[in-house]
Amino acid sequence: MKDDSMPSETITSLRETLTNQSPGQAIEQLIATQSRGRDAHGLLMARLLKHRYEMGLPLTRLTSFDDVPDHLKEEFERRYIAELEKLGQELLDKHEISQAWQYFRVINKPGPVADAIAKVPADGAHDDQSEEIIQIAVYELVNPAHGLKMMLRSSGMCNTVTAFDQIYLQMSLPVRMKAAAFLVEAMHEELTHAVRRHVEEKVAMLPPDMTLRDLIVHSPWIFEKGSYHTDLSHLSSVIRFARCLTSEAPQLTLIDDLLFYGEHLNRDLLPHSDPPFGDFFVAHRHFFDVVSGKDVEGGIGYFRQQMEQADDDQDRSLAALVVIDLLARLKQYEQAGPLVLEYLTDERVHGSAFNDFCRDAKQFGLLKQHAESTNNPLLYLTAELEERRAAGVNDV
Repeated sequence: MKDDSMPSETITSLRETLTNQSPGQAIEQLIATQSRGRDAHGLLMARLLKHRYEMGLPLTRLTSFDDVPDHLKEEFERRYIAELEKLGQELLDKHEISQAWQYFRVINKPGPVADAIAKVPADGAHDDQSEEIIQIAVYELVNPAHGLKMMLRSSGMCNTVTAFDQIYLQMSLPVRMKAAAFLVEAMHEELTHAVRRHVEEKVAMLPPDMTLRDLIVHSPWIFEKGSYHTDLSHLSSVIRFARCLTSEAPQLTLIDDLLFYGEHLNRDLLPHSDPPFGDFFVAHRHFFDVVSGKDVEGGIGYFRQQMEQADDDQDRSLAALVVIDLLARLKQYEQAGPLVLEYLTDERVHGSAFNDFCRDAKQFGLLKQHAESTNNPLLYLTAELEERRAAGVNDV
């Protein structure tokens, strides 16, 4: 039977070092011992013990700032953060991403973890470790675009679309665009394969380079009896996500194919959507015709009509927001101005959207006009100063 009262070899060795050498050397010995193990937290504590000993601080609460004198707090914080970053990087070097994130998260430095996640093959084996990485990448927004790519390969389109919907508004616009572009590509590939398999049931030896549009034009019978080739809620979600893409996105040609497919579906199968996208594929065709430059006037006109014919204020406002978005993309700020004043000035609903539009569009006259109508001297002076700064006038 093991005698638990006997000290371990490590403790015995530390005791000898303390007796024959010095406390500093004993601490270095402990750090070396912890470095050889897998206890990352123990290694961190050993390193903090060293710093606190060197600084003459109490040693029983190694992570506490309460017992650190004011004149040493800045120095201790600097050392503490440096050790967290050092340990996090050491764990990344060992490809232990989820453990590393525990330390980088404390110092709010996701960059190194995001870079490490980007190097993980999206089509790699799915196991507990990859699931942890997906959770960090997607739900903690460390690298959502790559995390969604991993999720698609491991869990399929349904879970990926659901996850994207949950975090859509939490992502920055560039990251959102990257993820949306990837999902458009994935949906287009999935749908093309499914349609091709259907056509090959009747037509042998199809040319290998036929596009999705080619297949539809070649074989319109694939939609007979209400047939469809993918979960239509996934298709509509991906198209909806893609509204964040800009005119430079190469995926616009793929979206055109997805819309072409949707326009051939049986009317009874068309997805439900809120105004002004109630007629889902028709409305999105007009939207992307504006984004791509194919039919700017017709597309803007469609959403203006939706705005004018709306049955209630909420639907009218939703249509107006789409028109504002499209006019802003086209840099037609003066045309957007009246709508911006009417629909974006309620901060309870739109937050700082009105101020952001006026700043980005350099439409400071709108800000001043709104400030005067609401008797807001702070906003008026802000607008005046921003206008002077934009014009290069910097009176002191």
